[in-house]
Amino acid sequence: MSKEIELRAYQDGDDIVAIADLFFESIHAIDDAIYSPEQKAAWAPKPPKYDYWATHVKPSKTLLAFNEDRLVGFMELEINALDRTGYIDCFYVHPEFQGQGVGKALYGATLSRALQHQLTTLFVDASLVARPVFERQGFQVTKQNEVIRKGVSLTNFSMELALI
Repeated sequence: MSKEIELRAYQDGDDIVAIADLFFESIHAIDDAIYSPEQKAAWAPKPPKYDYWATHVKPSKTLLAFNEDRLVGFMELEINALDRTGYIDCFYVHPEFQGQGVGKALYGATLSRALQHQLTTLFVDASLVARPVFERQGFQVTKQNEVIRKGVSLTNFSMELALI
């Protein structure tokens, strides 16, 4: 990377196309031996669903990572203040920037936010690719899931991390 990673919260209306494109590109860059082309097409159909992302992404939960004004990753944390838990809904890094500290920066900032809110537990439903990333952070698998998208089965894992 030629410059430091800059993090900022999503702002309404900004970056939707870049977020949807990054999601699409990161899914379709996964090795076909891990998720088949059919599975990837069901998970992230072409063209990207910009309308979906425009309603899904929220300033209160979405953290963006930039390198020289280019979106290179994002992570979402939904906070449930009532039971003091957090759910990591999305965690994607652009394929060209994987292994370069983007995910580490996003996760570190998200963990700091969770601790500031005094959350007791973080949850995530991690893909086959993301599972080892979360395991390195101390998350434990609680269950394996088969998610059906457009009639196609995708495997992921419910995971959790106790913070307190």
